[in-house]
Amino acid sequence: MEKQIQKFDIAIVGNGIIGVLTSFLLKMKYPKKKLCLIGNKNFKYSASYAAGAMHAVFCEIEQNFYKSRIEQSNFEIGLKSKALWRELFKKYNLNDSITSNDTFFYLKDQCSDFEKKNFEIACEVASKHKVLQKVSKNDLDKIFNGNIKYKKLKCYKIKNEFSFNPANLTTKLLELSKKKKLNIIHEDVESAVLKNKKYFLNKKYLADKLIVTGGYNSHKIVKSLFKPVPIIKGVGTALILKNDYFKKLKSVIRTSNRGGAQCGLHLVPYNIKRGEIYVGAGNYVSSDNEPWARTETIKYLLKLLEEEIIPKSVIYESKIKTLLGYRPRSIDNTASIGPVSDTLFYVSGTNRVGLSWASYIACEILNWIELKKNDSLLNEYKPNRKLKSWGKIEEACNYYASSRLSNLIEHGIIKNNKSKQKKKLNQLYSYAKKKNIYFNKKFNYKNDFVIDPDCYSYFDKLK
Repeated sequence: MEKQIQKFDIAIVGNGIIGVLTSFLLKMKYPKKKLCLIGNKNFKYSASYAAGAMHAVFCEIEQNFYKSRIEQSNFEIGLKSKALWRELFKKYNLNDSITSNDTFFYLKDQCSDFEKKNFEIACEVASKHKVLQKVSKNDLDKIFNGNIKYKKLKCYKIKNEFSFNPANLTTKLLELSKKKKLNIIHEDVESAVLKNKKYFLNKKYLADKLIVTGGYNSHKIVKSLFKPVPIIKGVGTALILKNDYFKKLKSVIRTSNRGGAQCGLHLVPYNIKRGEIYVGAGNYVSSDNEPWARTETIKYLLKLLEEEIIPKSVIYESKIKTLLGYRPRSIDNTASIGPVSDTLFYVSGTNRVGLSWASYIACEILNWIELKKNDSLLNEYKPNRKLKSWGKIEEACNYYASSRLSNLIEHGIIKNNKSKQKKKLNQLYSYAKKKNIYFNKKFNYKNDFVIDPDCYSYFDKLK
């Protein structure tokens, strides 16, 4: 006997924080509408569940900020989403998911030029927005436990650069949504087709409107509905450490990007009552079906934590759990967010900011449902747009070479020798230039088209 087809007014595919928050807000706004949220029961490789949930706006700024229109647009969305999160936490009594209210942002004196420039630009923008605050010597001693001497670092407090626990928040939102009779379906969506102006999912669910927020899988889900921007898999690795010592940590402590696709240290209060902290971040792109975490990333994070912030004895006594999440990345470094039609809204390619932007994206989906005009900022992120060139080829090569050199220095692969570093910088620049030429030939793009330099390693080896 065939199973009866279930019919819904709106189907939300993807149960990461964007999908969960969107479902919750829609159910609160339209309690009589029949809604369903479809996603993996165990949140397998969810970027949301593998996140420390910093709401980072200023600390994510890098040296190309003033030259990059998309980075400036990302920044504006970040500011809007920060204000929206605060409103939602207050309105729905979710403040107990917040784990800290400020961020300590620091730079050691012995660092690469790449990290230094990132730090300086971030602080400059934060200062202009009046959120940059000096830190006293007494506070520095408490933060770094004497691991780094006062005169050997720069550190500022970024006011209202807060954090929250994504697992805790997701659980609360789902519980509240269930009380409003949201239909929660635990399965992966394997197929989505348009049939008689309705969306047919997994051959058993029908919906008048479809919202796709499936992270890395979004582009696979909609492949028969429209041609989305190509998405590749970023692999984020992080750790949860547990020790009573961490109960006293009340703020995020972090660096800027130190090189590579994303290298540096982020220490985020995760569950203060249980003495848990989140430690990140590592990120790389992979074409494997189910890539693993990198040994070097875990080793690097623990080494930094021990050398720069936490006493060695605490690390020795702590329990540890690893987190692995797939981050959706576009090869042009621009997210895909917005309506494809009057009945389809699509989200992917958010990389590291999907959780931070969830409040903004969910509110824009509500505007779309209500037939209101979406924010003009979304014009940059149209899901069915053409790929954007990252910038000029020289800028891309410089970025790639300097970020990778910084990464090699940070991981101790290259010593502090100026001649060797200059030679390696030239080699990396040459590689980046060849890689971009290879990509354009292979995919038939114009010679001046530039993909995101962080994605070079995803494609086939140079021949």
